Amino acid sequence: MSARRAGARGGGRSATDGPVRPFQLLFQGAREGQYVSLELYSWLNEKLALGAQPSGSYTVPIVGDGTIRALLDSLSAATEDFARIVYDRRQARLLEYVALIVNDQAVELAGGLDRHLSPGDRLVLLPGISGG
Repeated sequence: MSARRAGARGGGRSATDGPVRPFQLLFQGAREGQYVSLELYSWLNEKLALGAQPSGSYTVPIVGDGTIRALLDSLSAATEDFARIVYDRRQARLLEYVALIVNDQAVELAGGLDRHLSPGDRLVLLPGISGG
């Protein structure tokens, strides 16, 4: 099953619409008819080659045991850039370059990576911010 690019903000597809392209990824253990929204901003969208616009919104299936960790693991297995920039599969952790927001809460406050996803959940990957 391949991931699907959602329409532009304010319109287009919802996270329950079903799969379409652009990742060209195969998701092992995808749950039929169960999708979440994955939004990428700034350089993350460009580096991950998921779209050419400053922000990208994608519909991806809930996979495996239905946790955030299972989804991140699946994306990391499917694309080398995702594994290099976002999620370390061996250590099962997000890398310091990103912040993950789940339904408007930091992932740590939303139940962590072992939180079970529900159809229609919204995940946002933001570039990490540092400096002083």
